[in-house]
Amino acid sequence: MSSAAESIKSRILIPVLISILVILSAFLTGIYWLRAHDEDSQNREKMESVRILFLELIKNDSQLLGSMLDFLEKDQEIIKHWKNRDKAALFEYTGPIFESLRSRYRVTHFYFIDPDENR
Repeated sequence: MSSAAESIKSRILIPVLISILVILSAFLTGIYWLRAHDEDSQNREKMESVRILFLELIKNDSQLLGSMLDFLEKDQEIIKHWKNRDKAALFEYTGPIFESLRSRYRVTHFYFIDPDENR
């Protein structure tokens, strides 16, 4: 009778163990896939946030520079030195303006370009 009981146990135990292993592996695979999918989704959201922030920073900087240019093109001293083609006076007058723009807003260049000359 013990061999019949062992035969019944093995007929039931082996399929049950195999079923448990299949269910466990499916569960672990599902958890891994959900975790990977969640990380991808979070990374995409972060990248989109960075992209939007970067575009906003560019927009703000361009508006700031545009308003500075509006101010500078109305400065009568600059216009006077420009019309007189007095480069030394122009650079002397605008030097402190450039230094202020450079220190505050990281402006790296401040050119006066004549269509007939390079700089």
